Amino acid sequence: MFGLLDLGFPYVKYRYFVGIIIGGVPNPIDMAFSNVSGLEYKRKLVRQANMTTFADGASELRTLTLKRGVFGGPSPLTIAQLLQIPFFQEKLLRYDILISCMNGDGIPTASWAVGEAYLESWEWDALDANENAVLTETMKLRYSKLIYIPGIMPHKAGDAGPPPEFQAAALPPETEDVGFQGA
Repeated sequence: MFGLLDLGFPYVKYRYFVGIIIGGVPNPIDMAFSNVSGLEYKRKLVRQANMTTFADGASELRTLTLKRGVFGGPSPLTIAQLLQIPFFQEKLLRYDILISCMNGDGIPTASWAVGEAYLESWEWDALDANENAVLTETMKLRYSKLIYIPGIMPHKAGDAGPPPEFQAAALPPETEDVGFQGA
């Protein structure tokens, strides 16, 4: 398609999973989140005497935000957070997180390993009797380590699942396929 270097199609952002390791223990249950944001590399630069250099000081913490619907039964992540609440201002529980985009066959393509993340806040949507919507909880975690693991297999038009943004772009908005949310 592009000559010598065929990159395939861009990855879709609606097919992903979130793997969480809490205090060194893998959590195979809490993988489905409706929204993940805050994956970024960031550094402080300063310009002095016609020279750009790194700013002094410790590296900046970034915020990873995970959102999902609230379920009735407890999950390992919910239990870990409930156990933290009595010690919220005194102790930190470390989370290591792997976020992976997946192709149509459920095979991870690109991933981000988030290390040394700590729960900063846990909040729920406002309750509203006039709104018919899913109650969502939002977890904000502060992290200092991020490793981007680029995909090794390009998304091809023949992969299972549509190359969505290319097929959906041709559809009128009322028929657009919004796809699968979360894991």
